[in-house]
Amino acid sequence: MKREIKVLDVRGVATGIPLTAKNFFLILIAIAIPPLINRISFFDGHCNAGLALGFTISVMLLLLTGLISLGAGSILLTFLGLASGLLNTNEILAGSLFYQFIGFCVIGYGAEATPFGKRFSYWLLRSWGQRPNRIVIAFLFVSAILSSFLSNTAIMIMMASICHQVMKQMGQEAGKSKFATTCMLACTIGPCIGGVGFIQGFGGTNLYAIEQMASVTNGKFHISALQWAIGGWSTLIFTLPIVAFLILKILRFDASSITVPGKEYYDDRLRELGPISGNEFRWITYAISMIVLLMVGIESTMLLLALIVLCIMPGVGCFTAQDAFTKAVPWEVVFGGVGMCVMGTMFSKSGLTNMISDLIAPRLKAIPPFSIMLILSLIIAILSMYFIATTYPCIAIGVTMTAPIIEAIGLNPAIILFPVMLSLQYMFGIFAIPIIQQNYRYGYWKKSQITGIGTIVMLVCVLCNCAVSYFLLPSFWHIPLYL
Repeated sequence: MKREIKVLDVRGVATGIPLTAKNFFLILIAIAIPPLINRISFFDGHCNAGLALGFTISVMLLLLTGLISLGAGSILLTFLGLASGLLNTNEILAGSLFYQFIGFCVIGYGAEATPFGKRFSYWLLRSWGQRPNRIVIAFLFVSAILSSFLSNTAIMIMMASICHQVMKQMGQEAGKSKFATTCMLACTIGPCIGGVGFIQGFGGTNLYAIEQMASVTNGKFHISALQWAIGGWSTLIFTLPIVAFLILKILRFDASSITVPGKEYYDDRLRELGPISGNEFRWITYAISMIVLLMVGIESTMLLLALIVLCIMPGVGCFTAQDAFTKAVPWEVVFGGVGMCVMGTMFSKSGLTNMISDLIAPRLKAIPPFSIMLILSLIIAILSMYFIATTYPCIAIGVTMTAPIIEAIGLNPAIILFPVMLSLQYMFGIFAIPIIQQNYRYGYWKKSQITGIGTIVMLVCVLCNCAVSYFLLPSFWHIPLYL
């Protein structure tokens, strides 16, 4: 019997994405958008501004509808930029963001490859976890602290597992115990708000947002690792206690009926982990060195390349090279983030950034800086929380297109947009985001609960972040708010 050769993979057997009538229609729209926008008379005299905007909208449409993945989207945008002359190969090959992404991923992998993460968690729970309320606070604080300099995904997975073990020891059943629900939600929210502490906490997003701001302002505005740490931890000092208070007040439970594990339980867990081994000690040394050296101003690409080598080098390494480059690095996320950086270059070269600034800047001058900061941060936080896979489109809206406008009205984009960058990390509004599903699968909380508590936490964090950025960062960073 002859096998039929099908030219089109209509059912999506090979790609996993079927070519339905709806998807085909979306592809046609994406193809039509660039030439249509470029023909609008509004863009006359602005070189290829319409084409740059059209390419961006088309790629974002395909990303948001799930027709292409992040990595494929970055490749498509880069290809369109090259084919249209908006980019050249030197512009897409130059820069060091790729190596920085890889370096942060490899260093962050040490929390999984060594017992450090669990050791730190059990140690803090042993110290704080002698009352039910303190256990909740401990889970929130440990999750946030660890995710401030390590992968928030890895920390959420690890902390959910630890929380599940502790709840079983305490006899708290999933779906029945309000206390267990509160603890597991603390392990969900903690990693998402803690990633603001250090620049590598939510490394890919933080780095990409900073690079976009620098790209569209011709390198005049940047945020260093030290500035980020100062700003990030200044916000966490305010937000973490407030979030802990809100979680305990909103998700009330009867503490009198709960028997907490004694210190001996945590001592047993620590004994199971054994003493600190050589590879754990070396990784801790490398992680601390990275944080300190980044903050004192060591060139980040050179530093991270050196740390990658040290982590896999015989004799002084912490894990195998195979694990480092297969388990530690989410290649599509890294490649997608680096590839999307061409967006800022396209906007600048096409004249789109200047055109947007000329159009919007006069209308924004009458709005107080704090209001601008708050409105932008809130918009990006809402998009990040309630729309799946919107991180890079949010950066395009909140940073790439906005930084030149902020500069044009005489404000410092680094200060105004810092809380906007922090809002990118609040991805705990819906359960459908993959990182949240890692926690949800244990069955301790309902889908509606993460939306409810997540919305309240987001609003409080946005307000705190804006207040800290507006009132404190000019002094802390020694730079003016007004240009």
